[in-house]
Amino acid sequence: MKKENTAMDKEEILWRVNYKVLNCYLEFFREEGFWITTNQSWNLARWNIYGNVLISEHAVKKFLCHKELEKNSKAIEWGGRKGSRCFVAEHVVPFSIVKDLYLEKFKNNNPTYDQYRDFFLHFNRVCYVWHREDECLKDIGYNHNVPEIENIENQVFGRYLEANIKHIQTKYKTGNELFKALKNYRNENLRADKVINLIQ
Repeated sequence: MKKENTAMDKEEILWRVNYKVLNCYLEFFREEGFWITTNQSWNLARWNIYGNVLISEHAVKKFLCHKELEKNSKAIEWGGRKGSRCFVAEHVVPFSIVKDLYLEKFKNNNPTYDQYRDFFLHFNRVCYVWHREDECLKDIGYNHNVPEIENIENQVFGRYLEANIKHIQTKYKTGNELFKALKNYRNENLRADKVINLIQ
């Protein structure tokens, strides 16, 4: 009889599958000198292999102030660009850079499973920002780039510092969980500072 996987089991399976896939990419690079970077080949890592989600302070305040706002509200209805959402799931470190960092760090030897986990929890962080904040990152040249810094490992939030985006580390694994909690707090008319404390 097939054992049913719990939610935690499924998450761990994704992490372990991705670990094996990326080890294949590293081994292929050592054998052939070609680093696989196409988006489709990294989508599992990009959108599943990360820790708890973050959100900007400005995004929290916008959501709490406007009861008509939802997680997937269209930005064009709020003064934004067509095709964008009000709350943009943004990678703190652009994912193209995450891929290059992974190769740089492990090109000679495959990481242990713990090293792999630590890498993605540190570099692959997803933050929900208000659409204007996302546009600001693009306008100052940090859509796919990071500032010239000596050690990105110690300054993963360099782009946000340049764009004056204040991030909040939340206790939620997914955006859906985060915005469900925010909606409940909004219905209770809680102040932004209290909500920020509650979601951390």
